[in-house]
Amino acid sequence: MIPAPKPGEVFGGVQLFSPLSDAICAELGTIDKYIGDSIMAFWNAPVDIPNHPARACRAGLKMVEAVRKLSQDDAFGFRARGYHDLEVRIGIGINTGEACVGNMGSERRFNYSVVGDAVNTAARLESSCKAVGADLLISESTAAFVPDFATLEVGEVQLKGKSRPAKVFALLGDENLSRSLEFQELRRNHGALLEAIEARDAADARAALQACRTHAPDVQI
Repeated sequence: MIPAPKPGEVFGGVQLFSPLSDAICAELGTIDKYIGDSIMAFWNAPVDIPNHPARACRAGLKMVEAVRKLSQDDAFGFRARGYHDLEVRIGIGINTGEACVGNMGSERRFNYSVVGDAVNTAARLESSCKAVGADLLISESTAAFVPDFATLEVGEVQLKGKSRPAKVFALLGDENLSRSLEFQELRRNHGALLEAIEARDAADARAALQACRTHAPDVQI
């Protein structure tokens, strides 16, 4: 059990949600609601947002970086209390598609929200982050809008509630990372890894996996 924060220490809550919310708002996203330890947000409503899939992806990358910065600064007080191996990780799911947006509820109480299969898919992507080992997962439809971003295909993942597996991508960075020689080499080796797995070639898969880890030691592959 982790000891409770001492008087004056701030743990979680506002300290975590504030920078994450700032990242969403900076990219013109609409925060729908806070659900327990989660934030639900959407783009392109109530006003049109040009290139909104890329905006959502940039917000997600900023959120991941914000949590890393908080952990580096020991903002959650783990190292101060002797827990040097603990860190806060988040999972983000982004999907692009049509949804129903508007005031929803009853005559007594309603709120401006969004519903639809596209929303459910984003939620399923978020819940798959831990199993996949990625902080930020995007759907195939979103990946099509951000071809210049640094993405790696995870493969086909069976999302809860879906009858067919969906092709999923891990989003690692923006256009600057994608253009780097290191990432281009990683993407090439990662493609070779997927091909070897599909061909059931264990030797080639091991070699490609080792090459991936050499070029991205901090990425879980």
